[in-house]
Amino acid sequence: MSSFELVKLVDDINNVVITGGLTPRGDFDVLTDYAVGDLVSYLGSSYVLYNDVGAGTLPSDDVYWMLVAEQGIQGITGPTGLKGATGSTGLTGVTGPTGNTGVTGVTGPTGSQGAQGTASTVPGPTGPTGATGLTGVTGPTGPQGTAGTNATLTGATGPTGLTGVTGPTGADGAQGIQGTAGVAGSAGVTGPTGATGSQGIQGTAGSNGAQGATGLTGVTGPTGPTGSQGPQGTAGTNAILTGATGPTGLTGPTGSNAILTGATGPTGITGPTGPTGSIGVTGPTGLTGVTGPTGPTGSQGTAGTNAILTGVTGPTGATGPTGSQGTAGTNGTNGVTGPTGPTGANGVTGPTGATTLPALTRVISQASTGTITINADATDLFEMTAQAATAAFQAPSGTPVDGQKLIVQIKDNSTARAITWSGTAFAAGGVSLPSTTITGKYLHVGFMYVTANTLNKWMCLATAQEA
Repeated sequence: MSSFELVKLVDDINNVVITGGLTPRGDFDVLTDYAVGDLVSYLGSSYVLYNDVGAGTLPSDDVYWMLVAEQGIQGITGPTGLKGATGSTGLTGVTGPTGNTGVTGVTGPTGSQGAQGTASTVPGPTGPTGATGLTGVTGPTGPQGTAGTNATLTGATGPTGLTGVTGPTGADGAQGIQGTAGVAGSAGVTGPTGATGSQGIQGTAGSNGAQGATGLTGVTGPTGPTGSQGPQGTAGTNAILTGATGPTGLTGPTGSNAILTGATGPTGITGPTGPTGSIGVTGPTGLTGVTGPTGPTGSQGTAGTNAILTGVTGPTGATGPTGSQGTAGTNGTNGVTGPTGPTGANGVTGPTGATTLPALTRVISQASTGTITINADATDLFEMTAQAATAAFQAPSGTPVDGQKLIVQIKDNSTARAITWSGTAFAAGGVSLPSTTITGKYLHVGFMYVTANTLNKWMCLATAQEA
């Protein structure tokens, strides 16, 4: 950087002069020992050291540091640029090693049951039937979950899985003694079936309680009386009727080798058994006679007193291997999507990041007036629009502090207006105080309050005119 002379106005009479080039040192570091002429950036503004001091003195201390360029007001965000062309896809990188499986998160609440989808009318091809596996041991039944809000809707039935091989049947319990058969009662005529009542409204499904343990099988109670036999229905079109039974044929003649028994004498000593004679030829079977009507069924007898209870069911055999998967059928039309489940609770808000730009929080606006007195205790930005007279700025009220900033924004009413500044309160700080507005344009004037050497004035550090 070429040599030049940097002048800082300290008061109305004395100046501090830095001769030579500035040395840019980047962002201010509280641990660095800076030399006169070092230029640093601090909180968005630029400062130069003009009075030698050790490390740790902040640039806001204008006894040692001078403000060169103050951070400007946040500009209006420009329009979003056009989207650039998509770049070519890069080569696929080498696949990294698979990471460890993370801990399974807590299962969220089950959403409401969606509406029943439309069933597909196109059945998928039936896959080949796999070998039937052995029936596995049945696990304990888990507790019934709470029914969803749309529990009355039944989802589409999934395909039936392959049937496992049936396990060996457990040993049958001992058969109870058969009770004495009662006298058959007469069969009464079955009465006509009454009309089916209308279906009642489906009640809301209650929550199912936990599955209780299976109780012991109770003693089988006596069988109730058999109801009256209903009239015989009309035979179906494919029924084969049994013809009438023909008469029984005559018994054939006794064979020629039959030995006739003589008169019975006194019983002697039993001799040896003689040879059996030849059996005569059986005569032809006569036609079966007509079957007589069935007699009434007798009433059920009382169960025997020594009836044996049914034995414990044997254990279920092990589950056989699963058969090969059949070809998947065509998927049916998707059902209507159910309502979205409730939104989970919001996570904890993270800590607020550090603020990088100071914000103007106190803005005062005023309509056109001739005499202007700004309250320094309540104003960071003072706005005047449509100024229709000379703007005469008086000494601000309040108790400003060293280094306090103030921005004044002025716009006339399309006619240039004169601007005057109180000489006891405002002074040029390297930038002249503006004396007039520019027709129809915004004018911004930046000040910093300086108390060094009992100056106690608002120094003008920057002006900006709307283009």
